[in-house]
Amino acid sequence: MSNITNSILLDGKKFFGTSLEKIQPKTKFFTSLFKDKQVIEDEIIQLGRRVVKNKIVSYVNPDIEAKSSSVEGFTTDLFKLPTIKDMKHITRQMLMLRGFGYHNYDSSVSSKKKLVDMINDIQKKQIDLFDTKVENGAIDAYFNGKLSVIGEGENRELLFNRDSSLSPVLTGNAVWGGSTANISNNFSSWITLLNNQGSNPTHMIARSEIIDLMFEDTAVKEEIKTDSGFNFGYGDYNYFGDGVTFRGIYKNIILLAYSGVYTDESGSTQQAVPTNKIVLLDENNANQEYFGNNKQEMFLTDGDFKKTNRNFYSYFDRTSTFQLGLGAFQTRACIMNDANSSLVATVL
Repeated sequence: MSNITNSILLDGKKFFGTSLEKIQPKTKFFTSLFKDKQVIEDEIIQLGRRVVKNKIVSYVNPDIEAKSSSVEGFTTDLFKLPTIKDMKHITRQMLMLRGFGYHNYDSSVSSKKKLVDMINDIQKKQIDLFDTKVENGAIDAYFNGKLSVIGEGENRELLFNRDSSLSPVLTGNAVWGGSTANISNNFSSWITLLNNQGSNPTHMIARSEIIDLMFEDTAVKEEIKTDSGFNFGYGDYNYFGDGVTFRGIYKNIILLAYSGVYTDESGSTQQAVPTNKIVLLDENNANQEYFGNNKQEMFLTDGDFKKTNRNFYSYFDRTSTFQLGLGAFQTRACIMNDANSSLVATVL
């Protein structure tokens, strides 16, 4: 926190006489596939974890000393986790409004009550912004095999080195929907490629339009189990709130349509998942989501703490120029230690 000028940690009970809401955001879908959550003491992690699938050791007579086996570990490559930041300001003019965020106030509502509500609303929005940013990073990891860290003072890329055989590209009339397309053979060969890497694909994720092409193939459609009775044990994918839809099961692989979108920094709506690719993945993998030791920090800043007694809401009544900054930052990223547990095919 020492690098944040004129700021203090947010303590709602201390500064407002009431605790602020504790926000529990929904899990984003692709982020949830990084099941191993690691909180580290600083922002630095070691890369190059060696993932050895189905490793065994030898039998040995108990009276004989066993030969030593190799130790799984990490290389000496280091990576600084990216940090996401956001700052929003509350002004006196905002407190004078009858409505703000999720609320509609009458004249009896105090500025103090409005301020607490505003901070809670902003905190909800900031957490959702952070989760969406990390979700986009998880999608980038799966579909492009990398983590792109681009922003103010940042321009770097971390490649996860997926085996080249796990990025097949269909061309010409062999693309899905083409005159010589063979979706069944495609699936079988791609499952074999993952099996050769020690992985057993459990899910296929793509945009709904691509999965529609599977249903247009008569032979494939007959093999897809779509009855809701086959959905047992797979959870309610609509819980994730990202337009995730269960479409069926094909060759024992769960088919999920992902129609999530996001708004980029220019204000344009972007489709989160590529329109021409699918990903086959093994949900039982060694991929991890890392959090720095500042997993979630909220801080307040007004630029002049010498004059304030930290009862911030009172200063909105004393000066029309006073504004309160509500900032948040999070050091967090999804790291694909097990890139060969997934296959990305270009099918269009």
